Amino acid sequence: MSLRKAAVIALMVLSLSSASLFFKQTISAGGKSIWPNDAGVYEKRFEGLRKELPRRGTVGYVTDVRPEEFSTNPVHGARYYLTQYALSPVLVDNNCDHELIIGNFHRHPSESTAGPMQFTLLKDLGNGVVLLRNKEAR
Repeated sequence: MSLRKAAVIALMVLSLSSASLFFKQTISAGGKSIWPNDAGVYEKRFEGLRKELPRRGTVGYVTDVRPEEFSTNPVHGARYYLTQYALSPVLVDNNCDHELIIGNFHRHPSESTAGPMQFTLLKDLGNGVVLLRNKEAR
């Protein structure tokens, strides 16, 4: 077997194992799927929030997902992108450098790792969705 064939086979094995891990994590993500089939359901979480936001502009985003969870479980990144989709045309920026911040929490509040003291709760819309004001923003 040539070196080129061996490299191609190794690349295929790595790609398949990576894809397999991705789907395994997706299926076992807390027993809940939030992929495009469920985008409408996910969007409903944010219906009340839409009424509280300006029609256009940029807001920040905070969650109780730790950074290492974003890199090991693709579902957490999907939640952020679905939040962007649900609140469009308002831009949702994945940082807290804005006056208004969207809180998207999936754990019980006592388990949350987010929620710095610089935030003031403006509205709790239930189901883990909150609107915060950043006291230190511009």
